Amino acid sequence: MNNIIQQHLINFTTKLIKNVEETISKEWDLTKLVDVVKKMTDELGANIIKDFLEELDKTIKEDRKKEKGMGSRKERQEKDCNNARRNRICKNVLQI
Repeated sequence: MNNIIQQHLINFTTKLIKNVEETISKEWDLTKLVDVVKKMTDELGANIIKDFLEELDKTIKEDRKKEKGMGSRKERQEKDCNNARRNRICKNVLQI
């Protein structure tokens, strides 16, 4: 997640520098620059939140898949118990 935020900040900084240079070279309209910076920061925040929610959704889906595969605690205990019984029976059969 930190890499995603870092990438957004790098892109933001690059665009900001470009916009400041353009505004200063063409016209000294600071009101326009403030509007551009506000728009850019709003976009930055929206992109970070969007990516954060997508990553959170992905993590939740992966956890649910793991839980489905594991079953309930009782089912896992029964499975472990059955495996232990099966191993004992196999050992006894092999010894005979």
